[in-house]
Amino acid sequence: MWCWWFRRDLTALADGELSPTRTKAIRAHLEHCPDCQSLWKEVEQSVAEQRGLLAGALAVGDLAIDPMLREVRLRLDDDSAPVRRWSWQPALITGVAVVGLVLVTALGLFTPLLIAVGLEAPPEQVAQQPELFRDYPLFEHLEALEYFDVLQAGTGGSTGAESNE
Repeated sequence: MWCWWFRRDLTALADGELSPTRTKAIRAHLEHCPDCQSLWKEVEQSVAEQRGLLAGALAVGDLAIDPMLREVRLRLDDDSAPVRRWSWQPALITGVAVVGLVLVTALGLFTPLLIAVGLEAPPEQVAQQPELFRDYPLFEHLEALEYFDVLQAGTGGSTGAESNE
C-alpha cells in the first residue's frame, strides 16, 4: 500500500520529532499493517539501544538524555535565528540584471528592436533614403522566401529564384 510513506518517518516517530497529526497517522497505519509493525519494533529497539550506548559512552550514569535531546530539537526548530544562507542571492540577481540593462541601453543594443517595433525613429539617412535597402537580393525575392516550402515542393527542390535568372 503506502507503507513507504509511513516507514520513512519511523525513526523520527521513535525520537518524538513528529507533529501530533503525523504521529497519529503513523500509529493508525501501524495498527493495520503487520509488516510496518515488525519494522517499527526493530526501529524502537535500535533507538533504545543507541540511547543506552550514548549514556555508556559518556560514562555518566545519571545523564538525562531526553531533556538534552529536547533542547537540541528546540534549538534546531528555532525560527528566530537569522537566515544567512542565500539571503544575498535575490539582491545579487537584481543587481546583475540592472547593470546588464544599463549596459545594453548604453551600448545602444536595444535601438534596432525599438526601430523595428516603431517606438524609435530610424537613423536620418535611412529615413530619407529607404531605397538603400531595396537593392538587396533578399528583398528582391522576398515573395519566394514567403512561399519557400510550396515552391520547393512544386518544382522538385528548385527555389524558383534560379528560373528568374
